[in-house]
Amino acid sequence: MHFWPSITELNPYNDKIANMLNIKTKMLFFLGSVLFLVIGLPLLFFMLGHGEAYVTWGPWISAIALMLWLLMDVDKIRRGKG
Repeated sequence: MHFWPSITELNPYNDKIANMLNIKTKMLFFLGSVLFLVIGLPLLFFMLGHGEAYVTWGPWISAIALMLWLLMDVDKIRRGKG
């Protein structure tokens, strides 16, 4: 393995790349979640013919999903992984 020093030694450049990929993954997840809750969920309910159910329960579904997501982030921050 002495042919590949970047594998055997710590390389700060690789950490920067991994950090950027992690940030991009989080942003993609955030954007996908918001788009689903704002566009996908209402569209799904109305396409299935349950528009009234979305008007009644849609905000609750979105609020619960976002609160669970926030709690997961808070848990990661408390553990020092944030």
